[in-house]
Amino acid sequence: MKAIYLLFIASCLAACDQSLNEDKEIATEVPTVDVEDTDSVTPQLPERTTTPLIPLELSPAEQAMAEGNNTFAFELFKEVNRVNKETNTFLSPLSASYALNMVSNGAAGKTLAEMQTVLSLAGHTQSEINDFYKKLTSYLSTADGQTILGIANSIWLSEGFPVLPAFVDVNKDSYSAEVHDVHFNEATLKAINQWVNDKTYGCIPKILDQLGGDSYLINALYFNGVWQNPFGSEPGDFINNDGSSVPVTMLKNTGTYSYYADNALQIVELPYGNGTYSMVLLLPKDDPTLEKTIASLTPDNWNQWMNGIKNGYYIHVELPTFELSYDKVLNQPLRTLGMAEAFSSTADFSKMSPVKPLYISMVLQKSYIKVDEYGTTAAAVTTIGMWGSSGQPTTLPEPIDFIANKPFLYAIKENSTQTILFLGNMEKL
Repeated sequence: MKAIYLLFIASCLAACDQSLNEDKEIATEVPTVDVEDTDSVTPQLPERTTTPLIPLELSPAEQAMAEGNNTFAFELFKEVNRVNKETNTFLSPLSASYALNMVSNGAAGKTLAEMQTVLSLAGHTQSEINDFYKKLTSYLSTADGQTILGIANSIWLSEGFPVLPAFVDVNKDSYSAEVHDVHFNEATLKAINQWVNDKTYGCIPKILDQLGGDSYLINALYFNGVWQNPFGSEPGDFINNDGSSVPVTMLKNTGTYSYYADNALQIVELPYGNGTYSMVLLLPKDDPTLEKTIASLTPDNWNQWMNGIKNGYYIHVELPTFELSYDKVLNQPLRTLGMAEAFSSTADFSKMSPVKPLYISMVLQKSYIKVDEYGTTAAAVTTIGMWGSSGQPTTLPEPIDFIANKPFLYAIKENSTQTILFLGNMEKL
């Protein structure tokens, strides 16, 4: 039987080469795309605008799904660290969630139940999940005119590949997916890579080296945020997890920030743009390898920390500039978390295609982040392959020091829903 290889690619991406301080029937009739003229110039970033801070209102069920996203984020992040014991892990849990939820629109039975459980979305219907992601996507794209964040999706079908129309339709409706029916050849490969390059503003210029299957689905979410309070920079040193010291460029600023501290760690929140998004830095007081701090990443602890953060603290913040790329095959972590059926030949993706067997062969995420004095560029691509503030006081107090010159954790989140877009640890530079 002809092997089927279906890739789902979800990306959380920002421009890498543009400065941050710049402004059940078979579907047989789908649109075609011209793949000949693909030598377009990478688009420029949209202009930044000023927009008010308007929180997203969620129903109790939607709030539960938002919390489920973060539960999945912590569990996936901890499992990757537990298995690999690597420094400087950087993942986009939201990217993985988007990709896996889109795949789950084609799943049924035990396969679907396991996927929803691992994603911490059990108890919600697929329709409720899709509606939530549609609402979240709309909000994330428009909430902050100073933060450039957009979402694009596309499905590339090889002519003759049997896809059920309901699977296509739900991705078109809930994820605004473009659908292209094309011959899979070198021109199509070029067109797919160009699409990825354009939607990620050159951050990922190429996603595929060859076309080996019958269908591809690509989801791109890009992020480009400027600090609400820009940093200066000076030479400094960073103490690695092994105790060694390396020279780095340290970002420095003193101002009013939201802050929390207890016996184990300090937390400071650095807002972007109008305050819709922020970077949260978690600096342990005595945990050079971050092992205990990562183990403490639970929904309850996270909620306690975020509820404990109060604004109006006068803080002196230092953190290193850094840029890193990371990639990880997530098959085993997802299996360990309980999503085993989807990787087996008994997987049930009967809502996607009548072809059997059809199962996930690979979940791969590649990610990228750069932090400098202007803001943050962050990127992640999740590939699923399927086989067959307020002002400062007049008199300033002595600032609290938050000196991240040693291993720390960091997250980029949307603040009204607390949705974590990216999660990483910096242990060694």
